Amino acid sequence: MGKPDTYSIITNKIKKNVKKRVKWNCLTVGCENTSIKSHLLQQNGILNNISTDDNHLIEMRMVDYVKSQRAMVELKKIGIKQAISFPLFCSSCDTNIFKPIESSVFDTSEYKTQLLFSYRSLCSELRKQQISQLFKERCLNASTLRGLLDRNIMNESLRNTRNSIKDLELNKSKFESELTSEKGIFTFKTYYYPLIEVYGSATFSPTNFTFSLYQTPDNFKNIYINIIPEQSRLTIIVGYANHASNKWTEEYVDSWSNLSKIGLEQKLTELFATRIETWGLSEELFKKINRKNIKKFIDHWRDEGNDFSYYQKVDFNLFEINSI
Repeated sequence: MGKPDTYSIITNKIKKNVKKRVKWNCLTVGCENTSIKSHLLQQNGILNNISTDDNHLIEMRMVDYVKSQRAMVELKKIGIKQAISFPLFCSSCDTNIFKPIESSVFDTSEYKTQLLFSYRSLCSELRKQQISQLFKERCLNASTLRGLLDRNIMNESLRNTRNSIKDLELNKSKFESELTSEKGIFTFKTYYYPLIEVYGSATFSPTNFTFSLYQTPDNFKNIYINIIPEQSRLTIIVGYANHASNKWTEEYVDSWSNLSKIGLEQKLTELFATRIETWGLSEELFKKINRKNIKKFIDHWRDEGNDFSYYQKVDFNLFEINSI
């Protein structure tokens, strides 16, 4: 592997600076407090169901592309306090908004519960896009990147990030209204399966073509999905906004029904390899699964990381257990 080029070194420094040093305000409208790291799935009652005795999990993380120019992602051991957390809300708002699902007992079949989990996943996607917007703006303004940056491509990418933010902000306001009125403008379905020690929470919007750089707002048909490991079962909440659905989203939600064990493993593999970044698994399960499929997973991300199409598939089962 050769040395990283100057462009990669500079943009990597900008990305790190944006992620680590920028303080983000709470996402609650009208609140100007600084956000804390909000867990998309709470530690107690969900993540600690599958964490080790010393409170560790294995989570998918993006790789520093200056240090590793080949792999885009890795499955990394992390502390439970770092698991799928983003700077979303201040401490007070986080507590007040999500209190109904932060207790040890909540009903995943209830509409309000489904709304809250999905609202938080949408807010995490909004924050990720805001971080991406700031990164692209700083790249465009960086004197050190003059002559190195393709400004046309970066400006086009920035335009689409801003469009994505507008769409997410619109849906955020619909969630906030719905959390008060509960008019039923979202459709969610909850599926229960024997426990597989995985977790995840995300909002994603697949496209009907491969490369997403030229995605327009009309293509944003968000899917909201939460993979929740309870004490004795795996619960999957998946849904969409009724005003922004199509045949694919509706069929996708239904496709999580009545899966066999292998079918569920393959469905989870496809989700984690082609749709979402915010997921993880128990250390115990990680030690059991076939190493060759972990490599296939990482290679798939390297080769298909820009493919957001409806049609993307995988030909392996990440959760295949090593034969004894």
